Amino acid sequence: MKKSARKIRKKNEKFLLSILLASLQVLIASVLSYLSGISAYLLGLPLLAISIFLFYDALDSFVLILATALFAILMANVPYFIPFLLSVFMVLMPMHVMFRKGNSISGALREIGFNGGVLRAFAIALVSLVPTVVIMFILSYAAMQFNIDDSSLVADKLSSLPWYVILYAVTIGPLAEEIFFRSFLVRYMHPILANIAFAFAHFSYGSHMEVIGAFVIGLLLYIAYKGSGDLKTAVFLHMMINIGSVIMVMS
Repeated sequence: MKKSARKIRKKNEKFLLSILLASLQVLIASVLSYLSGISAYLLGLPLLAISIFLFYDALDSFVLILATALFAILMANVPYFIPFLLSVFMVLMPMHVMFRKGNSISGALREIGFNGGVLRAFAIALVSLVPTVVIMFILSYAAMQFNIDDSSLVADKLSSLPWYVILYAVTIGPLAEEIFFRSFLVRYMHPILANIAFAFAHFSYGSHMEVIGAFVIGLLLYIAYKGSGDLKTAVFLHMMINIGSVIMVMS
């Protein structure tokens, strides 16, 4: 029985590591392609070969090749696919680490921080939304008073995004970011440093107030997570904040 469970766990580890490496390879190839002007497909092939050579015993080569090809095609043909790819990485990296510790799927989710009931987490998030909105209003007011408010850049960016990116931003994005920044990174660095990383992940909007706002929101999300003892609280609160932002921009 133990041998069977160990075999299943090892198979799950191989699958997760293969997907994880696939997403990382495509991300690296896309960055190198941007810097060099060389096709991401050409750059991705040696990365794929190196990964198979180095990690052959630890991964499923077929899954790695298939996932790498799929991610590369989608990244080339689907606008704004990179955020989706980053979400895959941000979810599977913690899951892989938890599996390496010998956890089952349910055990891994508990160790990541998913504890307690869904309704409880949603209720706490809803209550937490009130002080969060007040704090963000004060921050926005201060930015206007000091004439440093450039939130219009964020509004312009959001209004130009396809519908599926907006849907991602209020569903998958918050889930992946909370798992990675609020639960996983804080195991290896101070929460403030993890939150700085979270803030600078929002620099692509071209707004310094977006980075500052993300830092403040990140702190509030971390407090909500630790205060409730359930990462789902932070996920729900993050979703509510993003939905509110989208509604304000679109109205």
